[in-house]
Amino acid sequence: MKINSHNQKIDMENHNQQLNNIQRTLDIIYVPEKISEIRNMISLLAAEIGLIKDHVSKITTSSSEDRYMTPEEAMHYLGMTKNTFDKYRYKSKIPIPSVRLGGSNRYKKTDLDRFMLTYNDQIQLLAA
Repeated sequence: MKINSHNQKIDMENHNQQLNNIQRTLDIIYVPEKISEIRNMISLLAAEIGLIKDHVSKITTSSSEDRYMTPEEAMHYLGMTKNTFDKYRYKSKIPIPSVRLGGSNRYKKTDLDRFMLTYNDQIQLLAA
């Protein structure tokens, strides 16, 4: 009995070694495909980095052009309807920041940009 189980153990080790050799061979065969996958991933990441750079550039450019807007100007700048704009002004967990100037609310452009970034982050978290 001991000889038989010992032989089975040796057979199993040989089998595992053969499987490992086959796996190494397959890995070598599929290297070009993996390289292609990696290149595609790098291209996608480069495109995303380009989009991020463009976005950062727009934000930094808009910072130098910061100004205060009326509610109507802010609503149009954000691309919202009056009802949606009012909802975010008064009732939202993520309110649109405003400043009282001369008895009326004004909206700073950089604050609106920051609001949209925060709003988009919250939407993405809810979607995940």
